[in-house]
Amino acid sequence: MWFPWQAAVLLAGACVGLGFLARRHRHRWAPATSAIALETALVLVLYSIRQFAGSLSVMQADGAIRRVNGSGTSSGRSTSRASSPCSG
Repeated sequence: MWFPWQAAVLLAGACVGLGFLARRHRHRWAPATSAIALETALVLVLYSIRQFAGSLSVMQADGAIRRVNGSGTSSGRSTSRASSPCSG
């Protein structure tokens, strides 16, 4: 199971906070920690957008079979037949 997008947003917020907090310190590890935290936040935000957009999909896996077959039924056969002008 994938990481939920809500948790990714919360974790991204924590990483942003850590990134800006690390910028205020004058230790030699602070610039690297800030850069890593902010980059991780960016990746998490992009991941959460992707997961959220995927959750908005109208037709999940069940709809994929219908789209491949080109009809509303899973067998691929149409339930209504068009009348031919030749068949009287």
